[in-house]
Amino acid sequence: MEKVIKLLNDNTVCYIATCSDNIPRATPMEYVMVDDSLIFSTRGNTNKDKNLKENNKISVTVNNMPVFVTLNGTTETPSVDEIEKLKKVYFERHPELEEDIKGWSLCYYKVIPVVAYYTDYSQDVISEIIHA
Repeated sequence: MEKVIKLLNDNTVCYIATCSDNIPRATPMEYVMVDDSLIFSTRGNTNKDKNLKENNKISVTVNNMPVFVTLNGTTETPSVDEIEKLKKVYFERHPELEEDIKGWSLCYYKVIPVVAYYTDYSQDVISEIIHA
């Protein structure tokens, strides 16, 4: 799991897949690693927010070709401390957005992986399943 965490820490954008009425939807998202947890926020009432409230199963892919990781699992609400850490890192990256989003209704999600798929096309072993 160490190489999965390293890849997640070395990147900031993921693609999340949610599902509603058996229709999958993938969306690029910026995320923050808080300790060893992937956490992201979204505006309330977006498709991804509605989908996750209806069904908290998620698939997340982080890509830094030729290496990528896909996490399959569920989501839960992060702790207040984790949310504050997310905000701190996010606004360090994007200080120009701090004022803009103050009026937004944000929802926060923490990914709880069940399984991780680690793929490295530059190695002989292309794909590896790591149970979280």
